[in-house]
Amino acid sequence: MERIFDAVEIPDFDTFLRTPRSTTCKPLDVNRIVVEILWWVKSASDEFLESSYPNSTIIGWENAIMLRYRREADESVRPTICLAFDVNEEWNIVVKQIQGTLDKKVAFRFWSSFDSVWYFMKLIDESFIKKWIRVELENIPEGLEAASNSSRASEMYEVVRRKFETLNTSIL
Repeated sequence: MERIFDAVEIPDFDTFLRTPRSTTCKPLDVNRIVVEILWWVKSASDEFLESSYPNSTIIGWENAIMLRYRREADESVRPTICLAFDVNEEWNIVVKQIQGTLDKKVAFRFWSSFDSVWYFMKLIDESFIKKWIRVELENIPEGLEAASNSSRASEMYEVVRRKFETLNTSIL
């Protein structure tokens, strides 16, 4: 198990910034993005439930990588998106959930200014695939559209699945 967790490499955030389409949306400051790795001490779900924002994102798995954003308005650090996963018996990563926050104080601005799906693809490629650790995506969960507050959630899930399949082909 230690092999998996020692492998995580955090990509630079500024590579994944994008210009918001709305002129009223101020771009993110990448120095305010925080990566939180949830494992070892407690399960990710227990650790997150004890935080001050337990209802804005649901984590139901042992391990997770959470992106948070420190708001300029009040300096609070709020969850934005999480990738939750388990490790199977062959020591491969099985992604169980990719979910954005339901917290409207950060969601719109973060999703408009940061390409978090491709950020996670880069993190997975650098941390696991290039180190010969296969990554799989579990089936699309029922009710994904409602849980993610997005009408394109299932579509994005399929994009992620295809990208994992492509990345895994580099592993013999």
